[in-house]
Amino acid sequence: MRPIQSIDFILIYVLFLGPLLLIGTLQAQTSYPPKDQQINLQVSPSTGLYHKPVQINLSGLPPQTKVEIAVNAVDARQNKWTSWATFISDQAGNVNPAFSPSIAGTYTGIHPMGLFWSMQSNDYHQITTSSGFNAILSVEIDDKVITQTTIYRRRTRELDQLDINYQQNQPPLFL
Repeated sequence: MRPIQSIDFILIYVLFLGPLLLIGTLQAQTSYPPKDQQINLQVSPSTGLYHKPVQINLSGLPPQTKVEIAVNAVDARQNKWTSWATFISDQAGNVNPAFSPSIAGTYTGIHPMGLFWSMQSNDYHQITTSSGFNAILSVEIDDKVITQTTIYRRRTRELDQLDINYQQNQPPLFL
């Protein structure tokens, strides 16, 4: 058996350690999103009635990127609700559920409010919205959340309460 020489260390490095370090470098460089790219999730209105349309626009993605949008909410009785849909961004790097088809998820096809009407709870009861609820919309690429926003949904009209106390047992007046 011959002694290990410096040429052996160089061969070991080039043949075994070099490719491993290169793979690690490539994985680090392909992290998403790139630092020079701004992903923008716009949801409007940010507060509204639960049955009124919501506009969802996602921009700043690379063209033809597979992206998942999820909605998570907790209703007035602390029941968890969730929905999700997978989209492919268009040539401009945009996703809009009103124009972009969902290819997988709690619904498929083109539906502007699909992420809301397809929300499911773990025990399939009706959503309790007596006081409204926050809905968290999150965007994932390769199982990594890249952006999110929160909106507020109400069951009833936005009501203002005006207390009129000209009689002692007068109920509140809602306008």
